[in-house]
Amino acid sequence: MNLLILSIGSNPMPNYITAKYLLHENRKELECKNLPKPDMVMFVYSSRTEKFKEKIAAQLDLNQDQSLGVNLENKFREFEEIKQKVLEKLKELKPYSIHLNYTGGTKPMAVGISSAVEQFEECKNKIYSDLSPDKFKLILRKGKVFPTNRDIRDIVKISIEDLYELHDLEAPKLKKENSNWYSEKFINYLIDKKNEFKKGDEDFYYLWRKWPGKTKDKDNRKALKISSGGQNNELEGYKQSLELSVKDFIKDQTLGSQQLKHLKRFICGVWLEEYLFSVLQEIKEDCGLTDIAWNVETKIKGRRFELDIIAMKGCQSFVFTCTSDHTSSLCKGKAFEGVYRSEQIGGEQSKTILVCMGDDFDKKGKPTDDNDKKVIESIKKDMSQFDAVSNFYILGSEDIKNSSTLKTKLKQIINGDI
Repeated sequence: MNLLILSIGSNPMPNYITAKYLLHENRKELECKNLPKPDMVMFVYSSRTEKFKEKIAAQLDLNQDQSLGVNLENKFREFEEIKQKVLEKLKELKPYSIHLNYTGGTKPMAVGISSAVEQFEECKNKIYSDLSPDKFKLILRKGKVFPTNRDIRDIVKISIEDLYELHDLEAPKLKKENSNWYSEKFINYLIDKKNEFKKGDEDFYYLWRKWPGKTKDKDNRKALKISSGGQNNELEGYKQSLELSVKDFIKDQTLGSQQLKHLKRFICGVWLEEYLFSVLQEIKEDCGLTDIAWNVETKIKGRRFELDIIAMKGCQSFVFTCTSDHTSSLCKGKAFEGVYRSEQIGGEQSKTILVCMGDDFDKKGKPTDDNDKKVIESIKKDMSQFDAVSNFYILGSEDIKNSSTLKTKLKQIINGDI
């Protein structure tokens, strides 16, 4: 038999991608000759990663004759224990080819399994591979790479829902269409308003942020003198002011409390997510994107796990974290959160993009020498201190000022040109 051995770590993506590629029916003859299609997959896992082993096997649709497990329990760092357990299984199976992919798992697992394979002398055809996180190819000994004239993203495609299933997460709630408030004209208006706000004109955003929605906010209720018996004339006048500020985008409709609540969320930040989602949809074919969603929510152990936008390019994830804020502290917070979430869901193959309204200008819109006001440069410097910098990008107000500029930047990132 042709045996594939996978070392299962805390992120199932590299193992799933490797196995899915090797099991794929449409691989080319040269690839199959050098990398035989596995007849069986051996999962080497621990008590901590057993759930990921089960999810990978289920997603690969393997039956009992196509997979087996080597459970290390809590001894996933004990080199000799790993070596002996794997060697015993190899002696039982007697495979005539072994392909060990050591991308996942701990270092002791990689070394222990490799030693077992080397010591199993009955098999002469041994293949060792690593999944390149940037090239999406399997790198073999002596520098050979497969596939040769394409990459695995062209072959292995995974939906956002299946990605979450692989991570043993609840089925996500997500959106794959824009809201009724979205229009290019409205987005351009809000970008202008945000730039005015950055220069000191706070009237528009103050007006909307003060709106109390269902009037549960005591301070707002007091400020607006809303009686317990319902809306008074002052509140009605306030609502008219809100409607007047966006009259060109609400099509002469009168807005109820719930509509105002949703519109407030849109104006005070959600517009940026929708803007980015819409542009990604427009460049979907040019970039080879296979799935895109925004406002993606699930739970991890009862806690919320939310991504602003996620886009899939075959089996690679692009995680976008968005804020319409322009200050250094808040933008940095979103950057670090985005990197953390991106690695959780996509591993080292995933890329993180912060999209914000920050810039390196003063209030007059001119380049500044004040380091405290250089938001984009400051974030880049901070991120450069971490390993994640090679998978991190930032788009500021100059990059998103119009859809044409944003499209160009996104294509460069997703197609690997920068």
